[in-house]
Amino acid sequence: MYSFPIKQQIIKNLPFLLLTMLLCSFFFLEKSEHRIFSYLVYGVTFFTFRDSVFSVIKTIIKDYKLFALFLCYAFFLSLFHSVPDVFQIGETIRLITLPLLFLLTCVLTLDTKEKWNLLFQVFVGTGLLFGIVAVIKFYLIGNGSFLSYPRYEGPGRLSNANIAGFVYGVVLILFLSQYKNIKEMIAPRLLKKLLPFLVIGIFMLVILGTQSRNSLLSVAVTATIFLLMEKKYKLLLSIIVSSTLIFMFVVWHQGDFSDFLSRGSNFRTEIWQHAIFSIKDNVVLGHGYQSIFTFTSGEASWISPHNLFLGLTYQLGVIGLLLFILMALDIFYKNYTFAVNRQYTSIILLISFGVVFSIFEMRSIFLNLSYEWIVFWLPIAFTISQGRQSNAALN
Repeated sequence: MYSFPIKQQIIKNLPFLLLTMLLCSFFFLEKSEHRIFSYLVYGVTFFTFRDSVFSVIKTIIKDYKLFALFLCYAFFLSLFHSVPDVFQIGETIRLITLPLLFLLTCVLTLDTKEKWNLLFQVFVGTGLLFGIVAVIKFYLIGNGSFLSYPRYEGPGRLSNANIAGFVYGVVLILFLSQYKNIKEMIAPRLLKKLLPFLVIGIFMLVILGTQSRNSLLSVAVTATIFLLMEKKYKLLLSIIVSSTLIFMFVVWHQGDFSDFLSRGSNFRTEIWQHAIFSIKDNVVLGHGYQSIFTFTSGEASWISPHNLFLGLTYQLGVIGLLLFILMALDIFYKNYTFAVNRQYTSIILLISFGVVFSIFEMRSIFLNLSYEWIVFWLPIAFTISQGRQSNAALN
């Protein structure tokens, strides 16, 4: 007699379950498998919420005009660059469709703050499980060290050390912002006291193992912002002092620390110079976001300018970069206001982490499912989701 309502409820919650699995599968699925799985998530979500898709699109056009303007400009500019090449036209359509599908999926599925919290908490829990395994395999079994090669590389999408550092850095930041909610679910008092030190220690060991200096810098800056927002000034000072003492002890005990700080040339200066030189070819309109940046030095080659702003300027020109900055500032302001008024810091910290990381690593926001989406498309989806929730409450 109650089977039909129960079945309806299961079907309605299926997109949330699949979206949560999609985010968590950064830890264990390979790139091709991960992207194929994302298509399943989009399909199920759009079928489940088929009556709400167009209302979300209308909300974006009506209430987020800078975002909509930036997307339209990027799409039609890139379409102009791709004509008459049929393959490039297809790439232009594909590279804007996939992130938009992800964005709409998040907005439709994560329609309450509670669902966002649960998504982040499951993501943190998954990261903790894989982090424990990583520490055991890298440090205890493999006798690894963050002072020398090899660098830690994880399973799935984390087979690249820099991506592994990024993902574990994001998990650490989300743990800090979600700790109040996680703490309420934990009963034993001793565990409550030990949990933050244990979890942060595991994540820091993994990040150190990746030797991703950009991830460490992004974590340090974002954690500082979090403690300042929480007005934990004494804690911040004690962390700075203790971290300095720990690193001094490590250097004294283990020897030279310079390998970690200057792990050979990363060619950032040469790549950025080449990117600026390439941008000059079409500084106003760029080359379109389906174009591929390349830089070669000796036997090594890169397809990323390792800087999001240079990457977007290469793709969309200075006009596109200006529109992106205006749109990003608008999203940042909305989330900062939300963080201050609601004491909800998860999204503003994701954005802050992404800003720092994008200075040295990222190349574009128009990609197939990629780690950059966590700090770009997820915050925009949260902004739109909360805006729709507020409008619904007013009506």
